[in-house]
Amino acid sequence: MAGGKGSKQKPEIVIEYLKLQYTVEGFEGEYGSYYKAVCGGASFRLVIGWPLRFLGWLLLVIGIFTMLLDPGYVRVDPLDGPTILQFIQMRPDLITMLGVLIFGTGILVESINQKEPIPPEEFLRLHYSFLGLEYPESEGDILIKYIRGDDFYIVERTRFSDIDSAH
Repeated sequence: MAGGKGSKQKPEIVIEYLKLQYTVEGFEGEYGSYYKAVCGGASFRLVIGWPLRFLGWLLLVIGIFTMLLDPGYVRVDPLDGPTILQFIQMRPDLITMLGVLIFGTGILVESINQKEPIPPEEFLRLHYSFLGLEYPESEGDILIKYIRGDDFYIVERTRFSDIDSAH
């Protein structure tokens, strides 16, 4: 019994001698679905991450700028308390640390579950089986180059060396 109830058989690509360009029907759709699944949550990370990074960077710059231009003293009204500008002048170190924390949080939000999609050549190698190989154990010894859409250049290394030695 080949394959169980839950196993999915890989589509086959028949490798022919001296043929280089192959069209793998439906590959572009399958790879597109995979790519969307892997990179689909990127919009949420960018919508939240970029504003946090910008706010953190802004607070960091304000804090450092305030530390460099030390006001010397700050006069605060005892009844109303400090304004935002007076608070920044009194505690630029806290503003700078808050900026670093918010900036770091933005970077963290952007990097959560960030996955790098595998290239089309590797996707083809993982999801398709190759038939007609001169040496079946050399399936990993296949050179694959993605062209566009459903088109690939595929050649077995041993055949490639046979072609070179014939000339």
